[in-house]
Amino acid sequence: MSFFVPKHSDNNLILFHQNIAGLLNKLDNLQVTIQEFIDSGTNISVICATETFLKLGDEKNIRLMDFQLAASYCRPRERRGGACILVKNHIQFNPIKLTDEYATYKSFECCGIEIKSSNLMILCIYRTPKSNIENFFANFEALLMRLMKKGKKKIIVAGDLNIDTLTSNVHSNRLINILHSFNISLHINEPTRLIACIDHIASNLKGTDASVHSLGLSDHSGQTAIFKVKLKKTTLQWVETRRDFNKDNINKFYDCISSLSFSDILTENNTDDAFDRFHSLFSLFYNLCFPKIEVKINKKNNKTRWITKGIKKCCKIKRRLFKLYEMANKNDKPLRRQVYKMYAKTLRRCILGLQKQGNKRYVINSKNKTKAVWNIITSQVSACPTRTEFDEIQYNGFTIAEPTEIANAFNNYFIETTNTNLKSNNCPSKFTLDTCQSSMFLNPTSPDEIFRIIMALKNSNSVGYDNLSTKIIKIVAIPVASVLSHLINLSFTQGVFPNRLKLSVVKPLYKKGDKKMPNNYRPISLIPVFSKIFEKAVLNRLTNFLDKMNIINKEQNGFRKNHNTTLANYTLIQNVIDSLDTKTPAVALYLDMSKAFDFVEHKNLLSKLESYGIRGSVKDWFSSYLRNRVQCVEINRIEKKGGKLKKIEYRSGQKENKYGVPQGSILGPVLFLLYINDLPKITKHKTILFADDTTFIIKTKNKEQLENEINSTIKDAMNWFNQNNLKVNVDKTKIMQFRTYQTPKLQINIKYDGQPIESVQTYKFLGIIIDEHCNWKNHITNVCERLSRFVFVLRRLRETVSTEVALEAYHAYVVSVLQYGLIIWGNCTDINLAFKIQKKCVRALCGADFKDSCRPLFKNMKLLTLTGLYIKQTCIFVLEHPDFFPAKQLVTVKALRKRPSNLLELPTGRLTLFKRNSYAMAIKIYNALPEDLRGLSVSLFRSKVHSWLTTHPFYSLDEYLAHGK
Repeated sequence: MSFFVPKHSDNNLILFHQNIAGLLNKLDNLQVTIQEFIDSGTNISVICATETFLKLGDEKNIRLMDFQLAASYCRPRERRGGACILVKNHIQFNPIKLTDEYATYKSFECCGIEIKSSNLMILCIYRTPKSNIENFFANFEALLMRLMKKGKKKIIVAGDLNIDTLTSNVHSNRLINILHSFNISLHINEPTRLIACIDHIASNLKGTDASVHSLGLSDHSGQTAIFKVKLKKTTLQWVETRRDFNKDNINKFYDCISSLSFSDILTENNTDDAFDRFHSLFSLFYNLCFPKIEVKINKKNNKTRWITKGIKKCCKIKRRLFKLYEMANKNDKPLRRQVYKMYAKTLRRCILGLQKQGNKRYVINSKNKTKAVWNIITSQVSACPTRTEFDEIQYNGFTIAEPTEIANAFNNYFIETTNTNLKSNNCPSKFTLDTCQSSMFLNPTSPDEIFRIIMALKNSNSVGYDNLSTKIIKIVAIPVASVLSHLINLSFTQGVFPNRLKLSVVKPLYKKGDKKMPNNYRPISLIPVFSKIFEKAVLNRLTNFLDKMNIINKEQNGFRKNHNTTLANYTLIQNVIDSLDTKTPAVALYLDMSKAFDFVEHKNLLSKLESYGIRGSVKDWFSSYLRNRVQCVEINRIEKKGGKLKKIEYRSGQKENKYGVPQGSILGPVLFLLYINDLPKITKHKTILFADDTTFIIKTKNKEQLENEINSTIKDAMNWFNQNNLKVNVDKTKIMQFRTYQTPKLQINIKYDGQPIESVQTYKFLGIIIDEHCNWKNHITNVCERLSRFVFVLRRLRETVSTEVALEAYHAYVVSVLQYGLIIWGNCTDINLAFKIQKKCVRALCGADFKDSCRPLFKNMKLLTLTGLYIKQTCIFVLEHPDFFPAKQLVTVKALRKRPSNLLELPTGRLTLFKRNSYAMAIKIYNALPEDLRGLSVSLFRSKVHSWLTTHPFYSLDEYLAHGK
């Protein structure tokens, strides 16, 4: 194979097009080909692939060196066909959404990207041979007209059009004429399949050089073209300043901190002064022991571990064999084809074997083997994150390019969007808070408690403004526990939170949309590690007091022990089904709160805290904690300094944040729960809370009153939100009318402030898609779509890593998706669809044929079937929530243990929906357990029931219930 070697390729764009005939199965071969291009000096910038055979969801499985999927067209029905564009990670682009309007099944399958910095558009097109050619020409011409309308544009078109331009005919002439009408020329004039030129690269750019390569990737040759287009690229190599955390420095730091007596600090009576001295002393030794060093960062594509000289040589032989097969006469062709196929299969096995060896070696040689394993798994599952370039932003109508000013603009934007008093309703509240007669006390902490708090903090490399990480504090946890205990006790006594811990560093995280607009970024706050230690000590005392006094509303399911999203969903569905069974109309009102944590009004919060028993010096402490909090924004830029490209941190000035609970804090979530704790009091209807997710279930026997009740509830809720300075997004607020298939939908008119509230048939509530009939079809579809892509991932992992690593991936990605909220939807009529996907995953994991029975595979691998997962999760739910069942059925887990033969009483209901719901099924499933399992504690039950279910791989609930009898 002769490679086309361009001159000065670093300053140009090199595009490669290939009809790949199945992209996912050719990724390894394509990777070898790209590496051979690189070795020859041809650095491909953009890959256009046609006949990708991708279906929706498969795009996420594309992992190819340092390329990312930029745009794709997947067929909605058949698996074949399709087109996609992959670009190097360092090239900044936007997908062309206009292609979605013109893309047509078979006749015009297209996608496109725009590289704005170069004023360049790239289209990738596939057309099947027997499709409607008139439709192709019409859509192609219309798309070009729309794209070229907005001024002078550079455009490249690549793809398999199945129009032979080496033969003069009506269709080839028409294609050339359309291209010429837009000043676009064809660059490929050699055969790309047999004797026909049906694969093309065309552009309106001058000085283009193109080549055709017989690569053996399919029965089409590949094409490359070099375009004189300067690309604005992300820097791939730079120098970063980091701390030197070698073993000697760590030991030196530990010795220095251990030798300190902290006597001056222990005798200081002012909290701020004492902590300032401690922090300054700690930071001094940190800076002395961990000097700054420059580290070279190289994000350029490194050669893949498994692409050896031998593999490259074998690929060349494979290409020669393919060429011999193509050139063979009719009699020799079958034999040549057989030789080629056998060699290709052998090469495939060699590549997979080398990948497996390379991954094994990588794990063995890694210091952190667990991290190495997860690096391998995530490389197959998640796309590589790209670094955000803060070149310029648009703020208040101005373009800002200076880095410090960009940071200041971000800080101003984040503060302005939250530090606003939203109160617009002066109507007095109809409700008063329940007053707790007892008062909270901050009992002194001890060095032992502080040590436990430090060691329980999550390991993280993120740092606050003082550059101290959790890992560093853990190293010296023993020598600092005593002095921190003193400082925290002093803070408790004086009701003062140290001012030095009130500064947060905010990093803008890009979400989606225009990268120049600040509203397309999410603020990520980083608080000092020492602040987390102070907060955790207070949180331990606060939660004990709240639990003892039973202050948190029972409707709240967020940030509470033994409460989760499954419980919130269970409560919602149980209320709805009870209503349907008694022929009572039920409507769910889903309220969407905007940035609720950021709009908390401190004065109002402190007033509520006092009502809940947080008074005196404890209230002073919380007042101090919330008061005078400031933040600054930090961005990174890579710039040339002293002849080197360096990563430089730029910070904005500090701005006070007067509203909200501190982001990233430990106390913030619980303080927010207390802030909205009185929300359920506004209505007589059922309220379900999960942090700021608020849902009301409105039921009334009188259908005529239903509309009035809903409107009244909305009005009361909006009054409460206004009085508490919280913002509700009315556009995203929805209502859902639950009903059986036989019940007609009620015509109700719901408005707030003249704006209609949309009535929906489906709604995603805390990760589970609920529909008006509670049939779970939409949720099952969503689960199946999410799991389908993991069939390929698991098949890929099985071939390239050990079974243990593949099993970890299965549990992390497949089981976690299946068991999320499973007790709610695990008995629906379409459950078998999800089970089929699970069986596909297990076959992929074990390398089994699609016809093989999965039952022995589940048993041998000790995996639970979907039915087994449902049984386990449901029984655990019964044991964890005995209060959900009437006293005559189950009083407590302890009582159940004493009388293990005591079965739960099955309720009676009118509807089949009631008899199949999670409450009734929980009782049926629990009663069918072996008697020796029903008497166990929750912790012991988990392991025992898992072992029992792995030896009994049930395929359905009927099979399980029959076994119980």
